[in-house]
Parts: sequence; structure tokens; C-alpha cells
Amino acid sequence: ISAYVRPETKLDFSDLPYAKGVSFQRRKQCLPGTRQGILEEITRWIDDPSPDAERLLILTGAAGTGKSTIAHTIAHRYDQIRRLASSIFADSADTVSRDKLPSLVLPTIARDLADLDANYQRRLWNSIHSSTKLKQTLDIVTQFEQFLLIPSSELAIAGPIVVVIDGVVDCNDSSHLRHLSSLLA
Repeated sequence: ISAYVRPETKLDFSDLPYAKGVSFQRRKQCLPGTRQGILEEITRWIDDPSPDAERLLILTGAAGTGKSTIAHTIAHRYDQIRRLASSIFADSADTVSRDKLPSLVLPTIARDLADLDANYQRRLWNSIHSSTKLKQTLDIVTQFEQFLLIPSSELAIAGPIVVVIDGVVDCNDSSHLRHLSSLLA
């Protein structure tokens, strides 16, 4: 008896926009033994399993107080245990990319999630593969629904999946950022 084996479909997300070079950098982490209190507090918050826990943390403070260093450290920690879905650091983007970064946040998160989880990858592909205009949309609500919400619905995820976004508030497109903040909240 011979069985028909369906060949694997190559899922190609190369035409889904992506913010290149903006991931966390290990060299920008906190020095060993520093900022332990805030790092432990953020880790406890991320790992809190209660269903009514807040799921959006905004770290604020004056310029130069170490917010980005803390964000790089948290991103590295969760990357080490394969719990970092995506990290986007505006200070790593060149000037041209920084202006476009707000419209690249959600597609970048979606592509990074697809790299992390094969089930999410297939669901994202099913959501967008047949529509070039959908893959290239700049409408943030459509991006959120089609790139994140629909592919992640009904996925069984155990434990926290972390997304770290840093410095995007310094980019020029403030209307896009307001929409992004409200969607994420």
C-alpha cells in the first residue's frame, strides 16, 4: 500500500513588511547586578498567570534613566527561554526607517511570532497569503485584526509571550502611535 504524502507548502512572508535591525541588543543590557528590583518587578508582572492581570506595561521616566537598558534586558531574558515574540527598539533604526517604524510595528510582530510558533505561522499565512493589498496595508486596525488577532484566536498558549517595544514614541507619526497604543491596550 502506498500513501500519498502532500508536499510541504513553503510559507513565504517576505512581502509582509518588516522593520529590519530593530531587535534587542545584548550589549545594551543592564550591567550584572544592577536594577535588580525593577527587573524582578517586571518579571513578576509578565509571569503573573491571573486572567485579570494587566497585559500592557508602559515604563516611563526622564531621558537617560535606563528605560531602554531595562527593555533590552527583559527582551534578552525572555528570548533566552523562547518566550520573546518580538522586540522593536526605535533607537536601533536608521533615520529613514524610524519615520516608517510605527506602520511596521504590527507586521514585524506578526512575522516574529510566525518564526516563534508554527501554528501561529500557518494561521497567519491562511489569513493573508492570497491578498497582496492586505499584506501591504498601512491601516493599523486592519493590521491588528489580520496579522495578530485572527491568527492568534483559538491558539493554545501556555505561559507568557512577550513583546517589547521601546522608543517608538520618539518617531514622527503620532496619529499612528495613538491608534497603536489604543489597540494594544
